[in-house]
Amino acid sequence: MYQSLTSEHTRRDSDEAIFTIALKMVGESGLSGLTAREISKRAGLSPSGFLYRYGSREAFLAEFANWLIQEDQTCWQAYASELGDAPTPDSLKSLAHAIVTDRIETHREMLLGMWEFQLLASRSADVSPVLTAWRQQDVDFWSDMLPRFGLPSSLAAGWAGSLLGCMRIGLMSDKPLTGRIWMDDILTRLTERLFNTTPSRPGDSPARQAAETNLATPNAVQEEDGTTRSRIISVASDIIMEDGCAALSHRAIAKKAGISLSSTTHHFQTLNDILSAAFETIYAAAREQAQQLPRQNRTYTRIEFSRDILPNLAGPQQIGRTGAIAMDDIMLRATRDSANKSLAAGLIALSGSTTLGLLAGISDSEKAYDRLDSHIVRLCLNGVICGSDISDGGHFTAQVAEFLSAYL
Repeated sequence: MYQSLTSEHTRRDSDEAIFTIALKMVGESGLSGLTAREISKRAGLSPSGFLYRYGSREAFLAEFANWLIQEDQTCWQAYASELGDAPTPDSLKSLAHAIVTDRIETHREMLLGMWEFQLLASRSADVSPVLTAWRQQDVDFWSDMLPRFGLPSSLAAGWAGSLLGCMRIGLMSDKPLTGRIWMDDILTRLTERLFNTTPSRPGDSPARQAAETNLATPNAVQEEDGTTRSRIISVASDIIMEDGCAALSHRAIAKKAGISLSSTTHHFQTLNDILSAAFETIYAAAREQAQQLPRQNRTYTRIEFSRDILPNLAGPQQIGRTGAIAMDDIMLRATRDSANKSLAAGLIALSGSTTLGLLAGISDSEKAYDRLDSHIVRLCLNGVICGSDISDGGHFTAQVAEFLSAYL
């Protein structure tokens, strides 16, 4: 099979066939499931042939990531080419809705694959430049497109980050129709805020609210300290924060907690039960940090909000950033299990509640902000973080400050 691949196709064509197989595998089990043995088996290669071809699993992942970036670039170029000199949709929201829907329906596996690489890059400096190159492609597209609708190109990073979050709602939704309503609520509010018009749908998105209400998880933060159950949750949270969901297992938890393996299964029937409880613990820590952020007499301007508050939420040494990465990891894992998609949708719906209180402290805005606004701000923040260098806090602030100044 290996010989026929190399003889009938060019190296590039055969690589593409292997990468396509790998992309399907990522959708099934994440990057952790991409072992040299399993890829070789599905691609019809011998393990030695795979290693001869790529050198190592790490080298394969690097080539795979670059291929994904090229595929994504082709996608954005096609959008630009189809629109031509003037966008055909009647409004910015129409264009954004069309692109978000197309990417979810047509490029679902690619979006999931790049989300996996985002998490890998968050824990590996070697992968970070690859991720930055990927996220720059949608920012470049919107930098060219936004001025055609009368908005400055400097809003592109925040806009693209918000749309990325919107796409992830579509990827995670266990009820496609509800997910589309939720996304439409977001896109409607986004465009209305940027064009400084009164929201036509005041209040929270009912679809977002329903997803959060349906999130039935153990209330980890109310567990009594010192119990075996609370110890399991604490250790699981530490493992996820340090090494990601791929490192989580009943055995790993039992070993680190110093308890028997049977104790973990006694208190939690499945790993997903532990994941949801760990999510609440991590999220509670992020919420507590948000409440302790320094404020000037409990009020601040929009610029101060972007300059002083948000960097603390997303700084490399803060629970805000590591917690956001861990929560993303949990959500992404939940998307791979159809029985737990409601968990994934509920978790992303929960994001943003820590931001609502912060928005209330903004002093130079006449707008009244609600839960949907705080949800969108968090989507924007996470999207910009996804494409930023974690050591370049100033660049991050500049990217997000102008967008949020326009939004708020």
